[in-house]
Amino acid sequence: MAFSADGALLATCDLNMVRVWDAATGCLVQQFSADSIHVCSVAFLGDGATLVTAGMAPWLTLWESATGKQLRAMSAGHRARPFFVTVSPDGNFIATAGDEEPPPAPGQSRPAILQPKHYSVRLRDVASGRELGLRCIGGGHATFSPDSTSLVWTGFNKQLHFCDISTGKEIRLLGDPTKDSASFAFSPDGKALAVVDADAVQLLDGQTGDEIWRFARAEKGALPFAPIAFSPDGKALAVSESDAVQLLDGQTGDELQRFPRPQAFAGFRCMKLCCTSNGDIIMAGVGNGTFGLWNVRSGKELHWVSKHADQVSTLAFSHDGTTLAIGWYDRLLRLIDLRDLN
Repeated sequence: MAFSADGALLATCDLNMVRVWDAATGCLVQQFSADSIHVCSVAFLGDGATLVTAGMAPWLTLWESATGKQLRAMSAGHRARPFFVTVSPDGNFIATAGDEEPPPAPGQSRPAILQPKHYSVRLRDVASGRELGLRCIGGGHATFSPDSTSLVWTGFNKQLHFCDISTGKEIRLLGDPTKDSASFAFSPDGKALAVVDADAVQLLDGQTGDEIWRFARAEKGALPFAPIAFSPDGKALAVSESDAVQLLDGQTGDELQRFPRPQAFAGFRCMKLCCTSNGDIIMAGVGNGTFGLWNVRSGKELHWVSKHADQVSTLAFSHDGTTLAIGWYDRLLRLIDLRDLN
């Protein structure tokens, strides 16, 4: 699922159906079929007037959000299929992560375990549909910088790949190749990139990848997937640990505050963190058969869902941090206005 840049619309995909929702009311704005193609990923371009979908076919499709009209299709470049698509904030570039293992010949089967060579990240210009120079083998989830000048993605070599959009060339590898670097986030102005591995939180220069500061994690050898989020002004960075949420100074890396988790959230798997425009820090997590929201600063438990809590498939905060969308494997979608909870 994906929010439009202004947070007014939410797009979801389910099998071959694409749906566009009014994020404020939860009303269905438009739905349309992507023919027989199983859609795996969806993203808005620019102002939200156009959607791009990726799925079980080696191409991308652009749609008019308001009408569901197909505008055009373009090759995704992958030998098999793209399974993830994201769009640069300025709407000019599309990045996909996809499968390079072609369909097996009749009577044969795909490899039981796919290797890094079977995946890639590719970059395309939206206006021309032309593929840029980037064809990174072994790539996964990708994120554009807020100023649309850089692209970072996770690699199967346990490092992050850092690319210059203007040239389509990889600038450098980030992180220790002996440690998984799973969590990363750009600062709101794109000038810094925060990266988490098993031992530390790093702040890197958003243009060069050079290290600015490093903060040792309290839990040495902890799981590298520790959700992180910048404050809207970029002056603070929130990091989720198993027993607390830390607030670090965005300039120096010094710990500003530590918020121990309340007992009700002990053992929860944090799925996402969000720093809202009014200064709140919201943690969304799953544990003990329950989905819960916690206002980290106030300590207030905001929202609980018991039914199907262990089947939450995806979460998305709107860009302004006012709305949370929750998707379940049983095709239930819930929109929560966080302002009402506070």
